[in-house]
Amino acid sequence: MTHETGHFLMSLQRKNIMTTSVKVTAHCASTKEVQIHVSGVLDAVLQDGESKEICAYDARVIEVREVLKAQ
Repeated sequence: MTHETGHFLMSLQRKNIMTTSVKVTAHCASTKEVQIHVSGVLDAVLQDGESKEICAYDARVIEVREVLKAQ
């Protein structure tokens, strides 16, 4: 967990908002990438071996897609 994510989680917990932490680690071919969309908006693009931690709370939706890289 990053320092920034930790502070964000503590802030939500002080407000009594329950959260779930989701960690995505990409394991894909060099021709593909992993896209992370949060509530319909592209949040991050990961290459093989990269990771990102995202917080889910309330109606926030996290989608993970492994797609071919754009040519």
